Amino acid sequence: MDEYRNYSYPEFLSDPDFRRWVIDGRPEKHPVWPKIPLSFPEKTDAMLHAAELIEALSETGNIVSAKELDHEVKRILDATAETPVRMHFFRKWYWSAAAAVLAGLMIWLLKPDNAPLPLAYQQLKESGSSGVLREYNASDSITSFRLPDGSLARLYPGALLKYPADGFNDAGSTRDVYMTGDIFFDIARDTTRPFFVYTDDFVTRVVGTSFLVRSSEGKASVEVKSGKVVVRPLLAKEEQEIALTPNQRAVYLTQANQLTKDLLPEPEVISQGEEVFLFDFENTPISEVFAVLEKAYGIPIVFDPEMLGSCFLSVRMDDEPFYNKLAIVCKTIGADYQVSGGEVLISGEGCR
Repeated sequence: MDEYRNYSYPEFLSDPDFRRWVIDGRPEKHPVWPKIPLSFPEKTDAMLHAAELIEALSETGNIVSAKELDHEVKRILDATAETPVRMHFFRKWYWSAAAAVLAGLMIWLLKPDNAPLPLAYQQLKESGSSGVLREYNASDSITSFRLPDGSLARLYPGALLKYPADGFNDAGSTRDVYMTGDIFFDIARDTTRPFFVYTDDFVTRVVGTSFLVRSSEGKASVEVKSGKVVVRPLLAKEEQEIALTPNQRAVYLTQANQLTKDLLPEPEVISQGEEVFLFDFENTPISEVFAVLEKAYGIPIVFDPEMLGSCFLSVRMDDEPFYNKLAIVCKTIGADYQVSGGEVLISGEGCR
């Protein structure tokens, strides 16, 4: 414990293990942090105020990195402590004031409203921008439109699509478009130039795939038909991206500023060239059944092979929708399923 003898408010804030401990609810079984007040009573105030700040930041949904914390802690201490002598005489009132100021500053800095908007989004969204072309569907039916790179966009009624007038001709540039409404994209593959779809809520990044973007007030989503895309809120960092594969979707709730991942309401079998999937099983091990379903729909199916390893299935269900297939399988082997985070979780006591 001696290595914590010199810990002060900044050291507690900057310690990744301490932050994890606080965010996890300060469990008493942790080998270090619950013992600090007993071993070093003089550290109690600094430790508690650091914990209060971390909890306040976690409630905003923005957990900052150690580097960001170090920077902001140093700035607060530099502004508050004019000399080393003055720091020596800080008391509990200082820690409270510093925590309050730091919490307010960090929360303000991390507010999405204060994050910079992507430049491509700004240039494409601005209706008066030069060098921007637009395609609007004023009809009552879906219209198809080819972008300059060969990508196909199917615009639903009332949908708007904006793209650069240069036709993505800048060498080494990305392919950026802005949209409102609902548009289905089938992107021409180009590994050297990723394709970005901007809405007022989120950014979708792809190389070559097909997906549907729904952009409406209050709720927006991306639904993947083939390939893989990554989605993140418009004002978020890249590490907050969500990866999507076929039959998965990301749903963005505007008021909550929250992006979640789940499955499509009606998953479809993925086209695998000439491969035909048969859902006719005869005394088939359950692990093989789940493997066929997972490959056919591209949806991860998680189960305990030891628990369900003794289960076998004999059933034919060619034309059944995906969720009906799951229900039939689970009922037959005495199991249950639930959808969580774009996956299917199977639970059961096994077969005798």
